[in-house]
Amino acid sequence: MKSIHTITAMVLFLASTTCGQAIEIERNASWEDRHTERPLPAQKMISTQDERNLHNLGLSTDLTFLAVKGKIQKLDSIVYQNYNKNTQKWMNDEKDEFFYDARGENVTAISFQWNDTTKRWQGQKKNCYLYDGYGNVTQNLSYRWNQTTKLWEGYARNDYSYDLSMHLTQNVFYNWDKTAEEWAESQKAENVYDSLGNIRQRIKYKAWDKTLNQWIPDEKEEITYDTLGNYVSSTMHKYDETIPQWNISSKTEWRWNIKSILINCTTFNWDKALSQWVNSITTDYISDTTGNHTQVVSYSWDKISGQWVGSYKSEYTYNPGGKLTLSIVYSWNKTSKVWVSNRKTEISYDANGKLQKDARYNWNVAGNKWIGTLQREYAYDTSRNKILEMFYSWNTNSGQWVMSDKEEYIYDGTVFSSDLLFGDDCYLSTLNDTVFTKLTGTVSYSRDAGSGQMVYSYKRLLYYSPFFITGDTTKALICEGKSYSFMSKIYNKAGFYSDTLISSKGADSIIFLSLSFHPAYQPKVEVRGDTLVSLDPYSSYQWYTDAGLIEGATKSKYVISKGGIYHLVVTDGNGCTNTSAPVTAIHSSAEGSKTKALSYTLFPNPCTGRFAVRLNSSSRERINIHLLNPVGQVVESRQVDLSGEGHMERFNLSHQGRGIYLLVITSGNHQSVGKMVVQ
Repeated sequence: MKSIHTITAMVLFLASTTCGQAIEIERNASWEDRHTERPLPAQKMISTQDERNLHNLGLSTDLTFLAVKGKIQKLDSIVYQNYNKNTQKWMNDEKDEFFYDARGENVTAISFQWNDTTKRWQGQKKNCYLYDGYGNVTQNLSYRWNQTTKLWEGYARNDYSYDLSMHLTQNVFYNWDKTAEEWAESQKAENVYDSLGNIRQRIKYKAWDKTLNQWIPDEKEEITYDTLGNYVSSTMHKYDETIPQWNISSKTEWRWNIKSILINCTTFNWDKALSQWVNSITTDYISDTTGNHTQVVSYSWDKISGQWVGSYKSEYTYNPGGKLTLSIVYSWNKTSKVWVSNRKTEISYDANGKLQKDARYNWNVAGNKWIGTLQREYAYDTSRNKILEMFYSWNTNSGQWVMSDKEEYIYDGTVFSSDLLFGDDCYLSTLNDTVFTKLTGTVSYSRDAGSGQMVYSYKRLLYYSPFFITGDTTKALICEGKSYSFMSKIYNKAGFYSDTLISSKGADSIIFLSLSFHPAYQPKVEVRGDTLVSLDPYSSYQWYTDAGLIEGATKSKYVISKGGIYHLVVTDGNGCTNTSAPVTAIHSSAEGSKTKALSYTLFPNPCTGRFAVRLNSSSRERINIHLLNPVGQVVESRQVDLSGEGHMERFNLSHQGRGIYLLVITSGNHQSVGKMVVQ
């Protein structure tokens, strides 16, 4: 049974980075590990603590529903029950309860164990959370229930710090010192970022020196990147307390092709005696034309022969939609010097692209055949909610899959509309982008050894409570890409926010902000000979060339004096500014010339800042690329020499604002315009 007692911890700690490992290290940790969950900055952040709790329970990353205006359905509790075969009744086992502050942030999560003697729930573990004004967790306190004293006793604490860009910069972990009756520093981790938000350095401190009143360093990682944001190297250092100084221990180097697809990763160890780097592990990556890895081969360095020796090899197959359908792992036989099958996974999908089946096998050397180990099948309703997950084990006698367990997912049919949900649609209905149904429970079955029938095993019951929003609400409707100041805080995303208004008379109150945005749009411009025309009326107009603003060109029409690339920036009745797509206008006095077609692809679109453009040309040519922001300003220009198909150019708009950006590609007299949405 999965409960809040076992969570996935994303903690700040360092290990020697080798090929095949990400720099952000994720490990599974129990409460006894005394670490609490905190996503690393480079990973996707789960927005609220109650979402993180649910994610850890194996449920959706968001089961908080905005049902009607001013009323939010928050997860109140999850009850776990085991089925008693003798009495044929469901028996309480565990329970998790969640409590929230006035802003709807989860401030307390408590897990209970059912006491069948007293017929009461008995506390086991408790987590309490503090937040800053931006919703970041700043402190997490963990408690255990003392059955003797009947009190909650603290045993672990994590404090978190952030920079102005909301990057996690420090995590300090404490243990409770029962003798001194105070929190004692235990470990600390620090992150250092560059101006683009890349982690440049990580430092881990292993202990607090009470005598010197300072932290004792343990490990340090220094990371470098290329101009496209790809990892170039990661160098690990180990701290020597006796000297004291940092000593190099290992490093990993990455190599990428012109499309920024990984082609090799090599790890070296530092040889103190020789004072030089020595080979350790190298991994080669082979990809198809879409960038999916089709083969990954890893080698280890043999010091005796002075050669790379095979270690493992993985081969991957994909369907036309780019989804993985087959992976086979091989190990290197040093005696026969051949690759030997080890294990494989087969994956299939339904017509909607949802995972339908995955089966895992191990290679049986004696029988010279694949032997199944685990298979899972999934079923969905018409709204693409996952309603059934079935587990199979391999019967060696029959050579077939036999169902061992299954789990059913139950929904109450209530439909909620919310722009705040980002859950896994395995658990949430996706009739469209904003309509969801609510999961209320799961029921699990296992195969009875005696009868061979599927019988009840355990179930989870999810309960929700209405969370009422009270107090004065400020409604704000602003332009897309702009920000809004509320109670000395800046907001740039649509949503429902709250803050506490401090009264001089001592009576504080909670006030709320409902923030919405006027959608961005692209004004339409038409070229009519030497005249550029805005097809729609606006409050104001300003025409631009690719060189900048045209003085006095503030009407809905503009007559050009020479050919070039033009675009229009308009302001509408709401005061919102938007930019047209650039257009190429050739003056009537210019001689006609032939144009050449240039194809391109933008991806991903929309993006969060980083994107690429793949350019295809049948001949060698020089092109110009201009990147325009939502107000028509050129934020980047490049001159590129093409030599054939598949040329890749990468851009990084992470330091720019949200909105619609235009990519103008000019080749001779031919112009191509692409639109990139930055979210």
